[in-house]
Amino acid sequence: MLTLNGASRHRNLWHILLVNLIALWPTGANAFTWTTTALDTAGITGIHSAYAYDASSVAHVAYLDDTHGDLRYGTLSGSSFSSELVDAYGYTGYDPTLLFDSSNRPCISYAHFYNIKFARKISGSWAIDSIPASQSGLGPQYPSL
Repeated sequence: MLTLNGASRHRNLWHILLVNLIALWPTGANAFTWTTTALDTAGITGIHSAYAYDASSVAHVAYLDDTHGDLRYGTLSGSSFSSELVDAYGYTGYDPTLLFDSSNRPCISYAHFYNIKFARKISGSWAIDSIPASQSGLGPQYPSL
């Protein structure tokens, strides 16, 4: 069990199985019963992913859609999964990190070629900022919030 915001709940484990984004979590009275749900099976998805819970204990994930080179954001509420496009500018979305700000808005940092990008959902739309990184030949790796 994991305690977040004073409430006790099971922790979801996001896992990449072959090339698709999969959610895996314990169910039942013991830790030996697990439930899996394929979240996004449209091509190669979930190779780079991060997950977090919002203030209402709903699970969210940011991930690279490797088939299209896009950053996507998804929500898993119960057994229902929905996802949306965050950034499709070039090949983007490597090494995302995900958290929620004090207003419970999702915030994602991620790598895009020679830049670190920061996306925040405000009033239903994604606001994206780009922070130039080194032009030394190696792009940014593992940006973190």
